This record gives sequence, C-alpha cells and structure tokens, in this order.
Amino acid sequence: MRELERSFARVERFLRNPAQLQATYEETWEGETRTYTGHWIAFHLLEHDIHHRTELMQRLALLDIEHGIGL
Repeated sequence: MRELERSFARVERFLRNPAQLQATYEETWEGETRTYTGHWIAFHLLEHDIHHRTELMQRLALLDIEHGIGL
C-alpha cells in the first residue's frame, strides 16, 4: 500500500489543479502532432509509475533479492 501511495503522491498536485486537468496539451513528435487531455496525462503518469515499480519488484524477486517494499 505504501508504494501505491507514493505513486499517487507523484501526480496529486496535478490532480488538485482543475485548470490543468481540463486543459489540452499538444506534442509534436516525428512530424505528428498529438493532443492529450490533462486527465489522460495524470493517469498515464500514475499507470507508468505503477508499471515500473512492479517491474522493479519482479526483477528483484527473480534475483532473490530482499527489497523491503511493502505491498
């Protein structure tokens, strides 16, 4: 649970700002422009953080390394 709280804390400031959540953001990459909403960005960051924390825990477990990360 502690790690999920850390993941959420990472995006909490963004979630508390209605103007940022309701805004749209453009990104141009390799000549293609994409538009994202603030909601999409916030939850993408949360999902991305959880994914990488889980991936790290899996690799430590495969190497039989004690990590002390509370679930």
